[in-house]
Amino acid sequence: MKFLTALGLFVASCLLVTSVMAANTIPKDLRDDAEYMMRKVVEDIHARNLRAVVTDKTLDKSIQVVGRAKKFIAARRDVKTGELYACAVVSLKTKITASKTTRTSIKRTDEICTGSTSGTIKYVANIR
Repeated sequence: MKFLTALGLFVASCLLVTSVMAANTIPKDLRDDAEYMMRKVVEDIHARNLRAVVTDKTLDKSIQVVGRAKKFIAARRDVKTGELYACAVVSLKTKITASKTTRTSIKRTDEICTGSTSGTIKYVANIR
């Protein structure tokens, strides 16, 4: 009888710990939305040569992205093709809130370059 009680307590505690751990993770769709918003902020800063802070929020305020241009590079030559690229290095801070207890923040630096003749876009996330 003592063995069954101990086994029952062990199983109950495992189920409780597993459900608590699963409740404290950010859902994949929320992380994907945050990634999309970060890329859009970087593209906006680069396209308009914005030197100010750019903020983007969702309507329910579960995701907040703040971007700031660190450096603009007017001309960078690609070694392989010889094409000139205009580049921007952008610092990003993102806050994701899934519930009252589940929050995370992401800090990273992204780089985006646009070719002057072909118009190709090169995007590098989390360069540092």
